[in-house]
Amino acid sequence: MPTIKISRAQNGSAALDYALGKNRLKDSDKEYLIKHRVDQKIVDNLHNRAVVQQSYNLIDINHAKAEMKQTRAIANNRGKTQCMRFIQSFADYEINVNDPQDWKKANDIGVEIAKKIAPGNEFAIYTHIDGDGHKVHNHIIMNMTNLETGKKYHHTNDFTRVAKFNDELAEKYFPMNRNIHVQNKIERKTMAERKLKAKNQYIWKDDLRHRIDSVMLHENCTSKLQFKHALKEKGVIYRERGKNCSYSFLDAHNKQRTSRGNKLGQDYEKETINDELVGQNNKLQFRKQRADRQEYIRNFNRQPEANTRKPKLYSRRARQSHNFAEHYHQPTFQRTEFLKTNNRQTKQYDEQARKSYQTARTEQPDLSRTQSTLNALFERIRRNLRAAIKYEVQRIKEVTKRALSKLDSFFMDDRLSDEGYSNIQNNITDNHLDMNKSIKELKKQRDVFKQTDRAYQISKKRKIIDKESPNFKRMHRRQQMRGPHL
Repeated sequence: MPTIKISRAQNGSAALDYALGKNRLKDSDKEYLIKHRVDQKIVDNLHNRAVVQQSYNLIDINHAKAEMKQTRAIANNRGKTQCMRFIQSFADYEINVNDPQDWKKANDIGVEIAKKIAPGNEFAIYTHIDGDGHKVHNHIIMNMTNLETGKKYHHTNDFTRVAKFNDELAEKYFPMNRNIHVQNKIERKTMAERKLKAKNQYIWKDDLRHRIDSVMLHENCTSKLQFKHALKEKGVIYRERGKNCSYSFLDAHNKQRTSRGNKLGQDYEKETINDELVGQNNKLQFRKQRADRQEYIRNFNRQPEANTRKPKLYSRRARQSHNFAEHYHQPTFQRTEFLKTNNRQTKQYDEQARKSYQTARTEQPDLSRTQSTLNALFERIRRNLRAAIKYEVQRIKEVTKRALSKLDSFFMDDRLSDEGYSNIQNNITDNHLDMNKSIKELKKQRDVFKQTDRAYQISKKRKIIDKESPNFKRMHRRQQMRGPHL
């Protein structure tokens, strides 16, 4: 699977010059191509580091520096970053460095990912074959200015999005290499390790992996404590650090080496080690249970035969096993009678339960019908009580208003004596007392209604819809009350 890196370039012209590498292709790279049977004519025509070059949203790639600079000047973009640099590398099993047609294929993939990253920006794509290991890789230079909007490219935390595009193109062009990529994830090897392996030299990480693998392959290693002790015997110290783990040991050159699990590969991370230890523990428990079962069957089959053996050879252990088998595997008459009575009682219980369930099912619609009528009745009582309280309060308010207006008119006309004023005041207080008494009585009735409401378990959220109410059309779509759950 191709990999991708992202970096920023403060000098766009320098980034383009490095990606083109004009007249900078080394003779050693040409000799490598000739040695691997690349056509001599093609090699003679190669002078730049970029063996294939293409552009996107540019008029001429040979004038890429001038065009990008002019675009930035027109948009008046200022800032440190002028261009973005994307380096896309391919593995040997994906792109063959000795095939010029694969160079063109790698460059086309670079153009396609450029279209996905920023369709409105200018791109220059250069394909290289030099470097360590002679891996085919693309240098994709993108101008920061958008041609349509004139704004700069927003590149904060953009790696996840670009990596997703890269993975989609890998699935499209290299679908058969998925298993190889998974194998590389299991054992993560750097370029330095590959070079040492090519020279058949000692690699301390491979030595560490071999020691860990030898411990994990042992069947009796089923817990973290056993794993640590076994690694300590191999000279490896295991430590856990948060979500990951680390391994340290002395290599063959007596040098202290330390590596994290994720640097060695996916098989050496903390979660993977824990999962393997749990799996080995389950296997060991299953083997023990299976062995115990086989041992029991073996002992059970060793029952002595009284006709063939002598009474003296009938040992105590054989007698115990024979009695055990006779008790548990040859039921007596008493045990059979007990089982029959027990089965008879269970059948009776089942029939009674079935009958009670059927009666409950038959009584359910009647109960739900009575429940709905009670709910409707209580709803009407609640509504009538609310209306009565409102009416009584309004009536008393009107009476008090009239009395007060009369009192004010008498005062204005100077026709009211002290006795008349006291009589009117007494009437007003009497009306207030009557109002308080009536409200108290209505509240008592409301409390009584609440108690009955609780007794019949009428919820406030799920009210019964009264068909006589004016809001029936709005309320009839709601869920109706159901009977008790049986």
